Amino acid sequence: MNRTLVGRRRAAAAVAATALVVTVAPVGAQAAPTNKAVPLTSTAVPTDAPPAGMRSWNQVMETQNRLHAVADRLRAAGRAKAGFTGLAMDVPANKVVLYWKGTVPASVKKAAAQGRATAKVDVKSARHSLRQLEDAARLAMRRHGADLREVSIPADGRALQVAVAGQAAAGRVTLDRALRQAGQQVALQVTTETASAEPLYSRVDDTAPFWGGARMRNASTGGGCSTGFGIRSNATGATSILTAGHCGNNGQQIRTGTNANLIGTVTDDRATEDTLRLPTSAGGRIYDGGVGVGEFSKPVTGYHYSYAGQWVCTSGSYSGARCDIRVVNTNNWIWVGTGWFAPMTRAEHVLGQSAGGNGDSGGPIFDLTADWSKVYAVGTLSAGDPGAAPATCTGVPSSATRRCSSRIWFAPVVDSLWRYNSGVVIGG
Repeated sequence: MNRTLVGRRRAAAAVAATALVVTVAPVGAQAAPTNKAVPLTSTAVPTDAPPAGMRSWNQVMETQNRLHAVADRLRAAGRAKAGFTGLAMDVPANKVVLYWKGTVPASVKKAAAQGRATAKVDVKSARHSLRQLEDAARLAMRRHGADLREVSIPADGRALQVAVAGQAAAGRVTLDRALRQAGQQVALQVTTETASAEPLYSRVDDTAPFWGGARMRNASTGGGCSTGFGIRSNATGATSILTAGHCGNNGQQIRTGTNANLIGTVTDDRATEDTLRLPTSAGGRIYDGGVGVGEFSKPVTGYHYSYAGQWVCTSGSYSGARCDIRVVNTNNWIWVGTGWFAPMTRAEHVLGQSAGGNGDSGGPIFDLTADWSKVYAVGTLSAGDPGAAPATCTGVPSSATRRCSSRIWFAPVVDSLWRYNSGVVIGG
């Protein structure tokens, strides 16, 4: 596995551990700016066939948004309890699955019963709780961090999933011994990976108020990334743009892709979570569509948690908008050569096509309203895996060093909102 951090930025194109429970009220909607050259909205949907059992991509998002409400209710009722393991969506089946270890509390049963008014809700027994697996994951990383490449907790809690740099059999024995000595009795699934993740550094020239999915450049290093969602401080009302933490260090200036405009100065760089913010005039929209061709924008209408089975899109400033991407796992720690990124959500393009590449780091991860006219903030793009899951680049592929992947990891936006005590900027 060779994970790459996908960094860069775009001005006129659409591009895991556990998310913390947050309550963030969306800020008031901004009026749509008129100083941008791209169309302000589009309801275009992917040209690929929707998932089996679904009539259209509109139906996919209509159903998924309904499932979000059910899953969020279950999460609120059970996430802090010891038996909680995970949640997953099956959009074509209109179903949410809650995995639980032990006796399900009455409050969680009540939330499940309420959810069944609009969707199927299955409550399934889990082998391990999320809390058990998180403890085991932290122990594994403390004891054998240099030899690990990824640590994951599947939604069903069947085992701690670990990718090791050496032989899988030997790695399993070593990890199993360490966990048992520490009293951690959990099942292990161990695979071999040959390389660690790497940053994807590398649309064009955005202007204030800055939108997500635009190209940005680090004035100190020359590295290119993409802007993420606009956020507004709950304390001061000031706005910032999110992007990937590996795209800059505190104090460095970030400019637009052509270096024409200053976006802001890196603040609150969180290396482990791979996020930072740029205090600036931030708008409540993201670029969508292609890179230089077929560009438009869409307003942000709120935010969503991430769940296994969820369908999302990316909008990096080099690749343009990429959809047909499904969340695999929401509880991941990934090794990127210089340290661990967590919490990360893992997602994969279901057709094996590119989900992102060099220069897309920091760009928005989103899902949409049923008519595809507005987006919900879901995450900030961090890394890809062009070594083990290579894909042909889209958008701006004309570079000998640019690589793309069907597999990506992103930082959940709900964690960023909690971390920076902010709400997403809502667009008009």
